[in-house]
Amino acid sequence: SLKVSFKDRKTVITRMSFYTPLNPVLQRELGSISADRASVFPGVFSEDFDALIEEGPPQNPWRNGRFRVLVGTQCASLYCVTFWGYSVFPMLISEQGPSLELISFLYSLEGAAQVLCTVLIMPFLDSRIFLKYFSTAFLLLLSAPITVCLLGKIHWFFYLLCLLMVDVLLCVCNALLSVVVLRSLPWDQIMTFYNIACTLGGVLSGTSFVQMPLKAMVGSWELASVIGHGIPFLLLLLLYATHIQPMRELWDLLLEPVRRTELGDWDPEDLEDELEENLEENLEEGPEDPESQAEVEGEGKDGRRDPPSLLTADNADKAKGDAWLE
Repeated sequence: SLKVSFKDRKTVITRMSFYTPLNPVLQRELGSISADRASVFPGVFSEDFDALIEEGPPQNPWRNGRFRVLVGTQCASLYCVTFWGYSVFPMLISEQGPSLELISFLYSLEGAAQVLCTVLIMPFLDSRIFLKYFSTAFLLLLSAPITVCLLGKIHWFFYLLCLLMVDVLLCVCNALLSVVVLRSLPWDQIMTFYNIACTLGGVLSGTSFVQMPLKAMVGSWELASVIGHGIPFLLLLLLYATHIQPMRELWDLLLEPVRRTELGDWDPEDLEDELEENLEENLEEGPEDPESQAEVEGEGKDGRRDPPSLLTADNADKAKGDAWLE
């Protein structure tokens, strides 16, 4: 059936590539995915968690508490990105002396520093996923008020440091998001999550510009930052407080670190070996038609063996239809 086929996992992974880059953390996670998630995370997906990972027929994702928590966290993170770092901070920096030309050059250097910092941080994201993912949302919400009210008054360079921190934290959040979603949500809700999170996140990112007229109303950037980020901060706390059980489930699901090989990386041969084992099991129970067996094993009609790589978008639709027919 579709729900237990390794082919469907590959379809989901392929579709995910439309929404998120194949970062090193996600790559290592995908290297250990099999048709049975309990074999991937022993000690996490035990019999006690049968109800937790029960997939069953498709249902309304909003009835899933973990789905609501992850959507709220992602929207809170995206809300913090655009307005202060790229609209207000340049004005505040220019008020303290530097010209707009110098500010533009410094922003270019900040972009290069952000890439370097992200590359250096990636190898350290494989463990304590729960703490690292959910703490980024709170740090992003606190960054602007702390910088505007305190650090920015010391020196304008702290505005650039805050921008760098926000960009790096957003990269960390996005790098961990795919792993969090793969472990926490049923397979039929993953694409729905990305569609909803991207849409609401974009809307909230635009809504953050309401802090511009808010500043005109309250009379200072300090008060505007406290109100503009304080309200989302309290709403996020309320979301977590009213979803204690889903948060506990997420803690258990994310407790296991991302697997590494002895060399510290993901070996693509691990996925190939695992796929071949699943295909051999399917052959024992599958049809005896030689042509069908050749296609299942990855051999085309011309006798060539295709590598067990992730499905393309076109083959993914075909595989999904074939799985349903079975």
